[in-house]
Amino acid sequence: MIDVATCSLTSKYTTFAKWNIDHIFIAPPNASEQTLREIAKSGSGYLYLLGRAGVTGAEIKANFSLDETLSVLNQYHSAPSLVGFGISEPAQVKHFVSKGAGGAIGGSATVAIVERFLQEPKTMHKNLADFCSAMKAATHPD
Repeated sequence: MIDVATCSLTSKYTTFAKWNIDHIFIAPPNASEQTLREIAKSGSGYLYLLGRAGVTGAEIKANFSLDETLSVLNQYHSAPSLVGFGISEPAQVKHFVSKGAGGAIGGSATVAIVERFLQEPKTMHKNLADFCSAMKAATHPD
């Protein structure tokens, strides 16, 4: 279950748990420590940590220093934090993983590749494979 407010979980939590449905919370980059604590306590699966305010898209890079946010989430033993919104380069993935993120989500960057090569399936596949491989490689320490 994605993006359920922590205050609405009381009755739903046991039903979700009964069916092994994870609670995927979205954490804004400017969330208070109390909000982060609630998300860490209530979430499962992974946590979607926004790398910037606004709407999703690869054209505007993640621009928040999430060091403190990641530290708080890790202190409260949250599900792995995956940073998204504005993630389009392996260097960004490497940076956030080095600060304690479990990984990153490059959704808009992936969609952009599909859109660019929609009429060329083989080229699309190669570009997607290259992009995903580079992003995955960035999750490993040197």
